[in-house]
Amino acid sequence: MQQVYQILLNAEWPGKNICVLHDVKLAGISGQEHQIDVYWEYELAGIKNRVASECKDYSKPLAIGKVRDFYGVLEDLKDVKGIIIAANGFQKGAKDYAKAFGINLKELTLSNEVPVIAEIVNNTFISTKKTIIHD
Repeated sequence: MQQVYQILLNAEWPGKNICVLHDVKLAGISGQEHQIDVYWEYELAGIKNRVASECKDYSKPLAIGKVRDFYGVLEDLKDVKGIIIAANGFQKGAKDYAKAFGINLKELTLSNEVPVIAEIVNNTFISTKKTIIHD
């Protein structure tokens, strides 16, 4: 997943040199250290953005408990956006919980050994304003 996201971010923002890291340890406000599967930071319009991804390769759809656990990590880290990537999808309760708390869910499948990421739920809220000044 680290390699997949590195390629996606390089394609979306060429020249930004966003470094996607694997197996990162981040300290939360509680003082607890959290292991993050895939992590990256970038600055956009002067605002630093941080993204943590949890990767799950379970044989069944991911249950709500794993989403709740990850939400707890994100709350402890503060100002970190979250993505959970699961090989076999998500149970309904997990989807509902993630949507309520702004966690993005993605399903990873292999098609002819090429990774394909399908967005399950997109909870990214972006507001864009365009101001045109006339003389």
